Amino acid sequence: MNVEVPGKKDAVVRRNSGDHIATGGIIVSHSLQHLYGQGFYVILPVIYTALGLTPIAAGFIGTVRQVSGGGASMIGGFLIDRLQHRRILVLYLSLILMGLGYFLVALSPTYLLILLAISLAGAAG
Repeated sequence: MNVEVPGKKDAVVRRNSGDHIATGGIIVSHSLQHLYGQGFYVILPVIYTALGLTPIAAGFIGTVRQVSGGGASMIGGFLIDRLQHRRILVLYLSLILMGLGYFLVALSPTYLLILLAISLAGAAG
């Protein structure tokens, strides 16, 4: 599809269906990232009760998730700028790793394994 730029007769912006797919992928993956991130607080009381954690230990799970996400964001921001041509692949890999991290949280029988799995999920976001 060609779109003429107003005020410039020679300027034409060309769009292809790949742009629409990329945009849709970014919107959906970003929405899922927030859904997973905020949905974690729904299952945290279940983890708290099932493992008999103290309030500080339960809060530390959220802290580990936030710190790993913040640390990975600094590195990830640089990498995504360097890999602009692969941004969709990076986003999908991030979603897969996040889903894997939360899946491992569901399977983890101990507090330490939950911390490791949640750090993976947080960093992937």
